[in-house]
Amino acid sequence: MLFRSVALTGPTAIVSVTQPAAIDPPPSIAAAPLSLPRFMTWLAGLVVAIVTVGSLRFIVAGQRFRRRIQKFHAVDTGPVRDALSRVIRRASLRRRVQLLEADDVGEPIAFGIWRWTIAVPRGIETRLNRHELEALLAHELAHLVRGDACWLLIGRLLCGCLPFQPLNFLARVRWRQAAEFQCDDWAAEIGRAHV
Repeated sequence: MLFRSVALTGPTAIVSVTQPAAIDPPPSIAAAPLSLPRFMTWLAGLVVAIVTVGSLRFIVAGQRFRRRIQKFHAVDTGPVRDALSRVIRRASLRRRVQLLEADDVGEPIAFGIWRWTIAVPRGIETRLNRHELEALLAHELAHLVRGDACWLLIGRLLCGCLPFQPLNFLARVRWRQAAEFQCDDWAAEIGRAHV
């Protein structure tokens, strides 16, 4: 038998084929996806419960206020009605404003989005002179002209339904302060127009 030597002309390589081993993820990474949805579900449920309670409180407060104003008495004649009519004429308003009085109202309030209403304490005309009464009614009328009743309702609803956002409360307080100053300015402007 004859053996020949064979020379290899290229580089040789050893190739080994091994089967890949399964890599287990660390335990903390595997547990995270399970706890995150549970936490989000709990958080969403809490938010829904808070919004629901806030909405129910808002509705109940509205019902109480409606029952309360049903006991108020309409004022169709008298010095307060005359003062309000003068202010409305000076402001060139064409909308009708309902005037109510009650014993349990400590200070005048203006409310109503579609039906403008001003409620005053009974006997207020005996405590104020004519100009003071007109200035007070002009201030309350300014709230109605500016649409403050609508914005106050929205602010109350937001604060009641989203109490976990403290900036809502701060914005509502600042907005009310600004509204009071602007209503004072409007009332003063109406008063100057009369002089």
